[in-house]
Amino acid sequence: MEHTWQPLLDEAATNHGGRHHVKFSDENANSGSHPHLNRSESTEVEERGILQRRQEQPGWTVDRGTGFYASERARHKRAFLVETGRHAGRSRVKLAGVGWQKIIQHIVKRDFFNAAVNAKLYTILAAMFLAYFFALVLWGLMYYFTWRIFPKCFIGFHGLSSAILFSIETQQTIGYGTRCPGDCWISALLVGVHSVVSVIIDSVIIGIVFARISHPKYRGRTILMSDCATIARRDGVLKFMLRVADIKSSHIVGPTLKAVLYTWGPGRVTQEGEILPVRRQNVKFEPWDTTLLLPVIVQHIIDERSPLYGLDAKSLETLNAEIVVQLEGCTELGDMFMVRRSYLPQEIYWGHNFTTILRPPMEGETEYSVDIARFHDVEPQAGLHMDMMPVHKLSSKVVANAYKILPPENLTESSLVITDDLVVGPRDGKLYLMIRLGDRRPGQVLDIHVRAFLYRWTPVVTQEGETLPYSVDELSITPSHPILRYPLTIKHEIKSTSPIANWSKVEGKRMDADAEIVVVVKGMVYATNEPTVSTRAFPVLTSVKWGHVFAPVVFCEGPGGGKHVVDWRAFHATIPFTPAPQGGPVPTLKRAQSKQTLTRPEAVQSNRGSSSAGRQDGMPLAPGGGHGGGHGHKGDRHSTSGSKGQLLHSPSIGAGGSTRNNEQSIGMPSLGTGGSAADACAPSISMGEISPQPTLKHGDSWKNTRSLFTALEEMHSLLQQEEDEGQERDRSEIGE
Repeated sequence: MEHTWQPLLDEAATNHGGRHHVKFSDENANSGSHPHLNRSESTEVEERGILQRRQEQPGWTVDRGTGFYASERARHKRAFLVETGRHAGRSRVKLAGVGWQKIIQHIVKRDFFNAAVNAKLYTILAAMFLAYFFALVLWGLMYYFTWRIFPKCFIGFHGLSSAILFSIETQQTIGYGTRCPGDCWISALLVGVHSVVSVIIDSVIIGIVFARISHPKYRGRTILMSDCATIARRDGVLKFMLRVADIKSSHIVGPTLKAVLYTWGPGRVTQEGEILPVRRQNVKFEPWDTTLLLPVIVQHIIDERSPLYGLDAKSLETLNAEIVVQLEGCTELGDMFMVRRSYLPQEIYWGHNFTTILRPPMEGETEYSVDIARFHDVEPQAGLHMDMMPVHKLSSKVVANAYKILPPENLTESSLVITDDLVVGPRDGKLYLMIRLGDRRPGQVLDIHVRAFLYRWTPVVTQEGETLPYSVDELSITPSHPILRYPLTIKHEIKSTSPIANWSKVEGKRMDADAEIVVVVKGMVYATNEPTVSTRAFPVLTSVKWGHVFAPVVFCEGPGGGKHVVDWRAFHATIPFTPAPQGGPVPTLKRAQSKQTLTRPEAVQSNRGSSSAGRQDGMPLAPGGGHGGGHGHKGDRHSTSGSKGQLLHSPSIGAGGSTRNNEQSIGMPSLGTGGSAADACAPSISMGEISPQPTLKHGDSWKNTRSLFTALEEMHSLLQQEEDEGQERDRSEIGE
């Protein structure tokens, strides 16, 4: 996918005495002064040259650029509802079935004033000239013929020119003293009617011209809306995004943003046989900064409630989709205006972000800067390996990359987060199916209700002989109404009455390999008082980790049980669980030293492989739940990386019969699952030697199941290896 440059504005005045100090400029600040601007000088100069050449192209305008996407639509002959580029916002709907003469006649007759105001400026000027010309000539001829028949009705007339001049003097209230009406009722009537008609003509023409000049739609030309849109992930959440800005210092009153997705394709046939050729669905945006003091990226979350859910670039093109976005607002004088823009599938960039254009003030400056020249620019996200990748494959990759989702801690958004996988492991001598929930902003989501359902895709025959393609069983959840002050593990006990009681046997687990578990979490967002629903489907074969527990994420930041912190980067991480054998050494608790620190071991084994932590034992945990240094960790979908340091992993307790060092001291609960903050603040646990052949008693059905764990772990490793080989083949094919 090519990097697109769409410059919009090269410079604008600085609001020295305005109400907000934002400088719109196409001159970048010194990139070396800010750590997030690591652009080389040569690259900066090259990009500036490209932007300058774009601005010098004929037809370039401040708000709509060169109309790149409009020319692309015309070149490829694409159908669309709303224009972009120079005539952005104009409807392209063609009215058929009635002659255009009839339509124009109806518009002029029923909506003359609005039709005249919205006409082109040269049309208004030409109509004004013709109206005055014909009025003056018509009344001049009437005065001339009246003078020829009744010479006493007008004084100072010598011919047609005298009559025309008298018409001008009367209509414009000019009196030169040489021509005047005589003592005649006919002249009095004509002059009176002419005066009234001239007032009406002046009122209409002046009103149209003034309304045209002061039309609030021109305020919309100072509202910038990006020429392209993006679909990418933010904090793991798939979103449709576009950028909006206001380059004037005056405020917009009550701006609202609406969007509609139009899809065509083969259409839809209702149950009654009615054919609906187009489908319209509203696209709702998240709450956004309506002050527009700074450019804002407006976001729409693509989840089960979104009309874009389940669609990629190929499906959007197949459906001839078009997203029409409309911004409405009022000027400070109370006049309504509207800005409209549409996006075709070819104008939506998958896996891209808008280029950062905000610049904080440098030392000695007092104004924030906005680089409007890069307003439309997008750049690819890191880690997608999208070089020369077809857009259809890229969009599918962006949609499928739903791992390690951590919603932002925004006040008006749902902050619920669900782990990527389920785990099956023991707790307190019982076998459980577990999932972890969390609230990134504790107390933001209230009245939480959790339900889980097991879908078995095996035909079932009822007593009446009816064949059902699948069966659904609800799994009892504990607790079903949790309070998410801290991340909490939700459990379902696998016992004799459980729908998955057969999972305690090898044969039962294999029979449910094609089943899936659907978890539904409902709640109420406190800030908006709106319900929120999060639904996740977990295929048993790939998303249920046998013999695992969740890595601890809640820790104490200081000695003596001080402040509790949550390391959200480890929220999705799981660790294999290996119990100690019967009669073997039992873990013992050691008192924490004078100052308790949180440490981690050298290596952590994730779900699909082991990865080196890259840090020495004994490294303290920095405030806020992260380490003070280190590099990002790249690995599988559960080895989360952070921009400021390594992921704090929990200890990896031998899964393959390996022997750990005796008396290895760690500063977190070795068998914790992140469900209790009090356990995380317990003294360090010293683990003894672990047997290479561990077993766990949980009834007869839980004996000797270690071979199944090993087989499933090997299966996950093979799946990951096949996925890596497939990606390598794709890259080699693209290179060829």
